[in-house]
Formats: sequence, C-alpha cells, structure tokens
Amino acid sequence: LKFDQKTGHITSGENFFECEVESLISNQQIDSLNQEEKTITLSNPQGLHARPCAHIVSLAKSFNAQIKLIKADKTAQATSLVSLLSLEAKEGDQLTIQSNGPEAIKAIEEIAHYIENHKESASPVNVISETSSSLSADTDQLYHGLCASDGIAIGKIVILEEDEITIPHHEGIPAQEKLLIERALDTSLEELKNLYLKMLKEFGKDKANIFVAHQEILNDPEIKDLTYQLIEEKHNAAAAWYQAYNKSVNALEKLNDTNLAARASDVRDVGRRVLEKLVSSSEQKVNLSQLSEETILVAKDLSPSDTAKLDKTKIKGFITCHGGTTSHVAIIARSLGIPAVVGASEAILKIEKRSLALLDATNGQLKINVTENENKGLSSNIISLEI
Repeated sequence: LKFDQKTGHITSGENFFECEVESLISNQQIDSLNQEEKTITLSNPQGLHARPCAHIVSLAKSFNAQIKLIKADKTAQATSLVSLLSLEAKEGDQLTIQSNGPEAIKAIEEIAHYIENHKESASPVNVISETSSSLSADTDQLYHGLCASDGIAIGKIVILEEDEITIPHHEGIPAQEKLLIERALDTSLEELKNLYLKMLKEFGKDKANIFVAHQEILNDPEIKDLTYQLIEEKHNAAAAWYQAYNKSVNALEKLNDTNLAARASDVRDVGRRVLEKLVSSSEQKVNLSQLSEETILVAKDLSPSDTAKLDKTKIKGFITCHGGTTSHVAIIARSLGIPAVVGASEAILKIEKRSLALLDATNGQLKINVTENENKGLSSNIISLEI
C-alpha cells in the first residue's frame, strides 16, 4: 500500500517487497528421495558377459526409468553394454539395482528376476588349457598356439593382411558431421541385423545373440554421447567416432577378467564397421568370398563379423596371433565346425603363401610344407574322422 500525504489517497496493487525462495533440496536429492533399489546375487556361472549384458540393456531401455547397477565401488548405467561389462561381475557377486522414474519398481523387479534366474553352463569344448606363455617354441616348419575350435584341416596357406584406415583430422561442420555419423550408424545397424538373422537361421538364438550384443555396442550411449560431444567441438565424424569407441576398447582391455577384456575385440569390430563407412580404406588384399581352393587362413586377427561370413567349403581352418579360446571368434568357429588356433606368434605372418599346411587345431599346431604323401595319408584320416 502507498499513502499520498497531499491527496490523502491510498494506492494499492504495487509491489511492497519481493523475495525469492531457493529450494533447500537439489534435483539430485529429489531423485534420491524417489529412488528404489534392490540387492541381489548374480547366479550365472559365466557372470555378466556380453550376451546377458545386451539383454539387460534391452530391458533397461524398455522402461521409463533411470537404472544403475552397482558392484562394490563400481557403478554402471544399465543402458550401456560397455559400462555393464566394466563391472566385471562374476557368479556369487552382490549387485545393487538402483532406479528412479515412473517405472522404477517394475524395472528393478524385471531386471532382478533376469539376473537371479539366467544361468548358462559352459559349452563342452575340447580346448587345451595352456596359456600362450607356456607354448612350445616355434620352428620354421611348426608353429604353436591355443585351440579355439578343435579338428584337423589341410589346405594352402593364404595370409590375410590388415587393410589400413587413415583417420582424417580436418575440422567438421557439426550439422553435416552429425548427418554423416547417423547415416553410417543406420547402415551398420542394418548389416548387424542381417548377420543376426543369418546366425539365427544356421546356429540358433544363443550364437546369434552375439550380434544382438554388437547392435547394443553400436547404440551404446557412452560411445554415442562422446561422439556427438566431439562433433560439437568441431571434430569430423570419423575422428570423433574413432576416439569415442577406442576409449571403450582401452577401458575393456584393462579389465582383470581376461574373458571380459576379450570383448574389446567386439567393440573394435563394431567401431571399425562404422568407421569404414566414414572413410576410404585400402582394398583388402584377400577377398574371403572368392577363394577358389581349400585354404588355411593366416591372420593377425579376425573379427566376429569376418568369422561369421567364412565359407567353410573353402576355408578349412584358420590361425591367428590375437584372440582367445573364449572369444566370440572362437564360439563362431566352433559353431561353423572350422578348426581354429589363436594366440600364435607373429612369425606365422611370414609363412610362405600357398604352401601346403596341416592345421592340427586340437593340439594347437600348424605344420607347413606337408608332402604329398603326408597329404594323402592325412586326408584319408580326416575323412574317416568325419565319417
């Protein structure tokens, strides 16, 4: 109210004073008040590896809720496969599921039910138990590695040389670079869906789910968010994507659990798939789909995607420097029935091309310069084993 002494009028409706009231509770604290949580025990003998993690990601995305999984001092976003893998959760570990949002309770119950009840038994695989450090010394005729898929094969040596990708470093216009990365992601997703359908038809859902995990890696929010952040900082799409997915690769490679660390190859496989759509790479010197004779493939590394596309009527076996006996490459090789050895020395990359070789994957050995007489005898033995 305001009193005018000259007129005696009182004016009302004007501000007498103003005040602002600041909330004593932050949005984060409000969320915590609405937070639900449940602690459970992980029952899967194989722990939280890529395929169950992919299922949890799929579940988490289906709810209107923010969900985290906590193991001791590690916290993971439930919508990020890479983040979940980084928990290194094993059978018997205590996991706390935290969630807030309209569907928090429902989300927790469904995810908890899956984690408590999903169990897998290890596949019965005949693999040697030694590590690469305990392998016998190589000679110029005999090379050693670890059995990833057992069996014996004879064929001509074909060496798969790595194709090089050069990452551009020019600045990009954010709007244009976002279109490029979105196009590359969409195309890659279609390819992975087709690979899933191929594996589903030939080997069933369990093996096909490897490429469900690859789809979740492709859509991983931590990788995508960092990519878009870098694009906003004027990195070009290829450089941004390369930096983002390699951050996840490096994080996984540092894990103590070697089986989970091996999933870095899956992230690298997905990352490279997208990268190839953003930059030009040198042509691969060997077209795996056009081999005209029975082959023993030699490579520094094979990706799960490459392995799934191998023609086993032509490629009788393979040996690589990288990889492990529990990797997705090994799992796919066993599904295809292709003898495979991993963890060999890089000396295999210098073997003379087209030399006749025997791959005794069961014993983790590659013998080169097999004679024709040895070849006939070994071929007869292989046929009798197959019968």
